[in-house]
Amino acid sequence: AGKAVDWFHNDYETKSVTSGIVLANHGGHLYILTNYSKLTPEGNIKVTFHDSVSLKGEYQSCDSELNLAI
Repeated sequence: AGKAVDWFHNDYETKSVTSGIVLANHGGHLYILTNYSKLTPEGNIKVTFHDSVSLKGEYQSCDSELNLAI
């Protein structure tokens, strides 16, 4: 999510939506590869799976030149 301003100069939050692929399951922690440009390390990350289960995600690492994040 980010911040934006509408035509009337009112602040509002925006959502970034992207997809990813599960690379590994390590002790109950899933590592998901996704687009770096859609994430911010300090932002709220919510992961929703195909069966509609949603969990809180956590930023791990990135390569901004390749536009990839875990």
